[in-house]
Amino acid sequence: MSLPLQVSTVALEEITEIQRYFERDSVGASVQFRDALEHCLRIIQQFPLGAQVRHTIYRSAPIEEFGYHIIYSVRKNCIVVHRVRHMHRKPLKRYFS
Repeated sequence: MSLPLQVSTVALEEITEIQRYFERDSVGASVQFRDALEHCLRIIQQFPLGAQVRHTIYRSAPIEEFGYHIIYSVRKNCIVVHRVRHMHRKPLKRYFS
């Protein structure tokens, strides 16, 4: 089952912020993060119900080799990516802020 992805503006802003952080941190880290992110999104598209439900309707899929998770929900006709968060940040803000 492959569903189309919709990425929220908040998630896009977070992805941009994370990539800027990795660009400052080390050379090539932002490219590695982007590749890992795209890989994780492809897996989510192929197996939308594969990640564990973490909070009501929200699922959390880890981005390999990074401490970030993609927080998404599965609707009838699409997958909505709500957040891309580091899992050591404030727990409730992972989903609601």
